[in-house]
Amino acid sequence: MTTIDLHRSVLELSGPDAVSYLQGQVSADVEKLADGDAAWSLILEPQGKVVAFFRLVRTEDGFLADIDEGFGDVLVKRLERFKLRTDMTIEERHDLAVYGVRDGSEPDEDIDGIEVDFEWRGWKGFDVIGPERGEVDAEAALIRCGFPRMGTEITNDRIPGEVTGLIERCVDFTKGCYVGQELVARIDSRGGNVPRRLVQLRSEVALSPGQALELDGAESGWVTSVAVDELGVAMLGYVARAVLDGARLDASGSEVLVVPLKGDQDRAGP
Repeated sequence: MTTIDLHRSVLELSGPDAVSYLQGQVSADVEKLADGDAAWSLILEPQGKVVAFFRLVRTEDGFLADIDEGFGDVLVKRLERFKLRTDMTIEERHDLAVYGVRDGSEPDEDIDGIEVDFEWRGWKGFDVIGPERGEVDAEAALIRCGFPRMGTEITNDRIPGEVTGLIERCVDFTKGCYVGQELVARIDSRGGNVPRRLVQLRSEVALSPGQALELDGAESGWVTSVAVDELGVAMLGYVARAVLDGARLDASGSEVLVVPLKGDQDRAGP
């Protein structure tokens, strides 16, 4: 069994008010989660900008939340911000990590930790939240399946609708109100039209994150993530709404093909 180090930080959220407080703060419907269930979620600023993209796992004692490594404090600060007179404890669990298995192996009884299913555009397997780290790096594989990450695809100037696939995975439109809901609902009611969108980029050349992309001489996007492995170059980036699927952009003389993040992608890797 090949284990992938997913480089994620883990928080524990507990206390008698945890469910009610989180229900009013995050985009997922936490009241629906039974013990062992997991849900991807967002926490937003009141104006609708994304603060954090993370996963919630219901436990006997409350919840575990895992988020890209280095962004645990961002989630803590945002959760603490409106937590007045709320009986909920937030603790960073430095003793826990997250690894993934994507090689078709099945979980066994010897796994030390909480096992949750994983699927993102055809890349399937399971993750384990526990004391062990993974053995293999999976940056290129994550990029190929279009999995957005904090600090690259998700920054504090992005709105959920721009990050392709995020609303479908993270937002429950049937739950009650939560902070930042108004912008998400308004864009959805208008057909999801946003200024830019996240796409897969294909090129023979490994570009640099932040590299500008041009169409007919006009700046029309930028690169967010790049990795190279035995399968070649893997890249994600944002393009303007006017850029069509299949467009060929210029990056300082290198041709870049725009590939939409729709449905199952090519097999992502390990």
